[in-house]
Amino acid sequence: MKKLAFILLTLLLAPGCDKRYEEGPCLSFVKAENRLCGLWSVSSMQLNEQERAGDTTELYRFSVFRNLEGSLYIQLTDTAGLVIAESLIRTDERLTELRFALVTIQGYEEDSAPLFRHCPALFGEAVWTILRLKREEMRLRTDYAWSRVIIDFSLETDYQHL
Repeated sequence: MKKLAFILLTLLLAPGCDKRYEEGPCLSFVKAENRLCGLWSVSSMQLNEQERAGDTTELYRFSVFRNLEGSLYIQLTDTAGLVIAESLIRTDERLTELRFALVTIQGYEEDSAPLFRHCPALFGEAVWTILRLKREEMRLRTDYAWSRVIIDFSLETDYQHL
């Protein structure tokens, strides 16, 4: 009976749902802010529709979290888990865009340089449009310095249950 009620409720809500992201989901029971927070790895990166292959992106993880005041932050960590760059994230009201510019922590310039060369848009002030924000994956897009960058992320650690 509970399954039937759930299916009926989903069918009633789905036609009128407001699709926030270009690539879904249309309906989610987890708030977008909670889906965003976690430890993310880069699964693919495209620059002007060309795949940016290489080991560079495998060396880094992106941690998105809320501080005690409720502000969103992003930190870039290396394979050892050391924070080497960070930024405050500004968002629009609907959480469809993220604005940030990673700033390298003093002394870690050499550690962040390979990623900076690979994707300068991460370190310049850019507006990232969220194309997809599911519990296990995220896709961001930005137009930066005459280039279109699309990054796909895979969730490694979910922060909402910690």
